[in-house]
Amino acid sequence: MSTVLKHIAHTFVGVLVAFIIIYIIEDIGHNVYPLPRNFNLTNHYQMAKYIKNASVLALCFPITSYLFGSFFGGFVSNLISRKALIPIHVGIIVIFSTLFLISYIPHPLWFSIIALLIPVPTAIIGGTVAKHFSIKRVNEETSI
Repeated sequence: MSTVLKHIAHTFVGVLVAFIIIYIIEDIGHNVYPLPRNFNLTNHYQMAKYIKNASVLALCFPITSYLFGSFFGGFVSNLISRKALIPIHVGIIVIFSTLFLISYIPHPLWFSIIALLIPVPTAIIGGTVAKHFSIKRVNEETSI
C-alpha cells in the first residue's frame, strides 16, 4: 500500500474513532438533558430555538464530546501510524464538521469559539500520548 493511502486510512480510522466518541458523549447528554416531546430534529428553526434556550450545562456535552473525540481520534491515528501529522488531520476534519454544524444551526458565540479551538490541540495531545504509549509498549516487549 502506498504511503499516501496509508496516511488516508490512518486519518480515516482516527476520524471514525473521534465521531463515534462524539456520538456517544452527545447521546449521554441527550439522556441527561432530553429533548422536548414531539421535537423534530430535522426542523432547522426548532433546533435553532432549542439551542438558543439550552442551558450552559446542556451545551457543555457537545464541547466535551469534541474534546474527548479529538483526543482519542488523535491517539488512535498516531498509535497506528506513528506520524505526528496524522492527528492534526483528524483535528482539522473535526473542526470542519463542527464548522458545518455551527453554520447550519446558530450557536452561542462562546460555544462556537471553544468548539473550533478544541479539536486540533486535543488531537495533538492525544497523538503525543499515543507516541509515548507505543514507545513504552515496544520497550516492554523487547525486554522480555
